[in-house]
Amino acid sequence: MTIRRVYRTAALPLLLLVLWGIQLIAGLGRAPVSVRSRFFGASVPFLSATGVGFDYYQFWIVGRAESALRPDNIYSMPNRQRLADYGHALLQADPNPSERFANSVQFRTTIETFSTPFLYAAVNAFASGDYERDYDRFMGVGLAAVALALAAMGGILGFGALEILLFAAAVWLWCEPLAADLRVGNVNELQLAGLALYLVLRRRPAGLLADLLSGLVLGFLVAFKPTLGVVSLVLALAWIVDRRGRTALGQVAGAAAGAGAAIIVGCRFLHTASAWIQWKDGLADLDRLSNVSVQIGNFSLPRLILETSGGRAREAGPFLLALTLGIVGVVLFLSRGRARAAAASPGGWFERDFWTVAMGAALSVATLKLAWLHYYLLLIPLLLWVLRPVPAGGDPFRSRLRAAPALVLGTLALAAVFGRPLIFLFEPDPAYAPAIYLAGAWGLILLGCARAAPAVTLDKG
Repeated sequence: MTIRRVYRTAALPLLLLVLWGIQLIAGLGRAPVSVRSRFFGASVPFLSATGVGFDYYQFWIVGRAESALRPDNIYSMPNRQRLADYGHALLQADPNPSERFANSVQFRTTIETFSTPFLYAAVNAFASGDYERDYDRFMGVGLAAVALALAAMGGILGFGALEILLFAAAVWLWCEPLAADLRVGNVNELQLAGLALYLVLRRRPAGLLADLLSGLVLGFLVAFKPTLGVVSLVLALAWIVDRRGRTALGQVAGAAAGAGAAIIVGCRFLHTASAWIQWKDGLADLDRLSNVSVQIGNFSLPRLILETSGGRAREAGPFLLALTLGIVGVVLFLSRGRARAAAASPGGWFERDFWTVAMGAALSVATLKLAWLHYYLLLIPLLLWVLRPVPAGGDPFRSRLRAAPALVLGTLALAAVFGRPLIFLFEPDPAYAPAIYLAGAWGLILLGCARAAPAVTLDKG
């Protein structure tokens, strides 16, 4: 990998992170034990991500209760308490329970059943009934999903093997959102893999089969966790701007088939044909049970605005989503000519599709009113797109107008994805952590828009 290639791919910040890590590891042998422990925990969150899996326990106990209790509606308040009581009963019946299982049962006094029936069915497909074994298995599946997703997305974007390994190592060792997902046992790793699968299918030659298959994956993704419905909105906006009616029809048909299959699977798992209606009705309790403040870990800009204003501001999530969709629409409109020209090449609409999906995933994090730290794992596709290799002479960052903002926004983007190295280097007050990640997320969104828009230069003549 030449210096010119590193510059051209905008991967210099990643290289600096690797050099910092090498220096850190080299100095560990000379550091006192207490300092060595502090350095280790701050720089390698993956190796210390051994949480109790509070979120996974909620998924897992639903599967166990469905087999033993057959509750008529897991989304009702009485049955949520019944699920929690069943977990306590399992703990008391276990003569030698694991510490992880005991902590999860004691922490979850009420089971917050807000996930879709399809998510419960998919996650419990890995479960055997032994919590410790099931959680480790789930972590293994999640880590494999991340590895495959990074390899797939890096490969189809044109990164070399060394560059993919470099990026994967940085994510594996220093990505605090990944470590957070491992600690709580959530599903953002699986969502990342689903997005990668969709993008791999979009790399196929254009045609009805590619549209149907990618639409099928999209339908499964939204049914799995509807927060990625924002991806569908951004895709629809791109299809309208680009006048890709056939692509839209094919993917909508595939998505409908995927969603239909997910509905059937979810109903069969919960043993009721009204499972999805029950889920929709149960969402009414979400604000009351999941009204999480920024101090407790809600890294959400709408929530931050609400708390900063002392409750005087209205819910900003819909406004932020509408604003960013408008900005994305303008970028799509301004770059439609270049996109059509690229569509005539062998790559077709792939780069356009990748940017659209990556931007939708980023917006699903940046505009939600509840955004845990592990949600920020979904910023990785957009970061990869920003860092992607480009042909010589075709890099928008050569614009004088964009050079300085790109450096600032790129640094902020690294804060949102990697977290731990920057938090360790600057040691900010924990109260400012949400602001750091939010600045990174929005910086990455602006950087993605700037790189997708037509180049602007100040050259004369």
